[in-house]
Amino acid sequence: MMRASVPEFGRFFNEEEIRKRARVAVIGTTVARELFEGKDPVGQYVKLNRIPFLVIGVLPEKSGPGWHDVNDVVIVPLSTAMYRLLGKTRLDSVDVEVKSAGLLQKTQEEIKELFVSRHFSRNPDEIVDIRDMTELQAAITKTTRTMSILLGVVSAVSLLVGGIGIMNIMLVSVVERTREIGLRKALGATRNDILSQFLVEAVVLTTTGGLIGLVVGGGTAYLVGRIAQWPILLSFWSIVIAVLFSALVGIIFGVWPARRASTLDPIVALRYE
Repeated sequence: MMRASVPEFGRFFNEEEIRKRARVAVIGTTVARELFEGKDPVGQYVKLNRIPFLVIGVLPEKSGPGWHDVNDVVIVPLSTAMYRLLGKTRLDSVDVEVKSAGLLQKTQEEIKELFVSRHFSRNPDEIVDIRDMTELQAAITKTTRTMSILLGVVSAVSLLVGGIGIMNIMLVSVVERTREIGLRKALGATRNDILSQFLVEAVVLTTTGGLIGLVVGGGTAYLVGRIAQWPILLSFWSIVIAVLFSALVGIIFGVWPARRASTLDPIVALRYE
């Protein structure tokens, strides 16, 4: 299957090569990398079904959906493929690309009229099945939106559970450090000093967890991208937002433990065992 396949190096087939069923090929970057290992593949030969084909071009690297590597491809002239490789006299499918979405409906009608005139049928649906890729794109967009909402809900629940866990840890810390808090207050520490101390500790705890999550998530995404040949984009602002959100969780769930620590009576705290 060929979509917008303009070679980055070399050239594409000419009319004479198509007419003569020439044994020429345009290859993807994966084929070029695995077969020629950094050498210029243009002018070299590859074998398809034990038939040598001259490489005349290399396609630019592309990304695609699924686990299939769209760069692991060899394109030959249609006439050559049907005569020398497939042994077929007809096509099973044809991909048509329009310049803009506004021409889609008109192009579909023209294709139907062409098939009606060529095959002498009044009902084009009997001889041709036209599939609009915008419908598939809409379905994919809907699925992606649903997955985004689902992941957002899961993330919110995870943040809530994590925040409650941080709050419990800080409350335990306040209890265990009661004498320390009383001693600091006896030495002149104010309520704001104690409040700030425990808030900072909560923020450091959640921010550290957020950074660890970024490293683990980014590493996992990188490995999956390498295996599936997917481009992985991690923007600077997404990292900044993740870190700031982690700090915000620390502030929200650290307020109560910090306030509880700041309101302790120093006399009672010093007598705590």
